[in-house]
Amino acid sequence: MIRQLVGRKLIEVRKNPAGEDVYKIHRLLQRKIIINIGMELKFDSAMRKATRLVRKQFPGASPIQAPLPKQWPTCQKLMPHVHSLWKAYKDAEVDYESFEKTEELARLFYDAGFYVWDRPGAEYDGLGFLDKSEAILDSLKVEENHRLRADIHCMSGLLRNPMGCEQRDESLRRLRLARDIRAYQFELNPTRDNDVLLQNANTDLGILLLNSYEFREAEELFEGCLVQYRKWDPVEDNIPFEYSKYYYNAGIVRMWQKRLNEALDFLQRSVSLAERAFGKEGQFWDNLFMLACVTAQTGDLDRSLELHREVLDAKNSQFGRHSRTTILSTYAVGSLYAALNQPDEAW
Repeated sequence: MIRQLVGRKLIEVRKNPAGEDVYKIHRLLQRKIIINIGMELKFDSAMRKATRLVRKQFPGASPIQAPLPKQWPTCQKLMPHVHSLWKAYKDAEVDYESFEKTEELARLFYDAGFYVWDRPGAEYDGLGFLDKSEAILDSLKVEENHRLRADIHCMSGLLRNPMGCEQRDESLRRLRLARDIRAYQFELNPTRDNDVLLQNANTDLGILLLNSYEFREAEELFEGCLVQYRKWDPVEDNIPFEYSKYYYNAGIVRMWQKRLNEALDFLQRSVSLAERAFGKEGQFWDNLFMLACVTAQTGDLDRSLELHREVLDAKNSQFGRHSRTTILSTYAVGSLYAALNQPDEAW
């Protein structure tokens, strides 16, 4: 269909500054679409059809909520369409009281929220997607222990976590709700996937406890996860994502305990496992950033600067200089130059 419309000069394909294909629609075609939606189709029907069209192309989130960097390019291209559906849904809440909500739309909005979490620097309101997904489930009277509710609580808690102390209580509440639902689901059906989700929930809760300086309770959760990982597979390279999370989080606990050599060993292992799991993508750079921070605490400022510069170059390339994660890396590099008495470089 796209080829036919291009041949008739109704759609023009152009390249945006990033070199990606974008489509410019002829005004007559735009008007025809608007007339069809406004006069020939009910709003409900139009939303269902649009949702299914986007749903066929937009990748679903990982069922075990593991990062999916290979899907980022596809998600990035389709996010404007999901955002349009989200905006139409928001408008419909005001203009169409009887507008039919569907679980399909709720899941699509959740998947978009997952992408925003998975892809640091994504310029969309992840919490906005998740809140509307939850609102749809509420309107459908979906049970409180439904798996999708746990997915939403988890992502909502993790997205709120970096927002500071103002969101910390709500983040903790969400992650506890997610953990409780995961435990309920595992008790009903003790499969491997449900166990993975339960241990993920324990890990997420532990991460928030780290931010609240509750290191002992967090350590207990992380060590409990390690017990399960070893039951799943004692060979760490076979399930690198899970073991990478453990070594990263336990490395932070070791740092707090001032066991810096152990912390370095743990964080280096987390970096290696993250690279095995995903290549040099998001999680890899987060782990390397923390390794650089602990390296500085040991007094090896030159090595720490080398690692931080590597992270900064990657984040500049992947996320741009204005993203939150790039700004943190920029500050870290500047601080190290200052500590090394190189004020010109720090500036």
